Amino acid sequence: MFEQQKRSRTSDWENIEPSPVIHVRGLPAHTLELDLLKLFEPYGDIREVAMMPHRKQSLVEFVSVADAESFIKK
Repeated sequence: MFEQQKRSRTSDWENIEPSPVIHVRGLPAHTLELDLLKLFEPYGDIREVAMMPHRKQSLVEFVSVADAESFIKK
């Protein structure tokens, strides 16, 4: 069974490894996967886009952490 770790302090987040996944929220209801691909592709190769339209969110996974970081630093 998976153990759930509770993070209660901001300092606990300092040791988390970077991820190639970008969490996108607040998307307009009509947003398509193609819209996100056009937005994110200039920053690197994308492995997958997971749409959550009922939550107005998406997860965009780059092939590499470096590509995700290039988007974050834009």
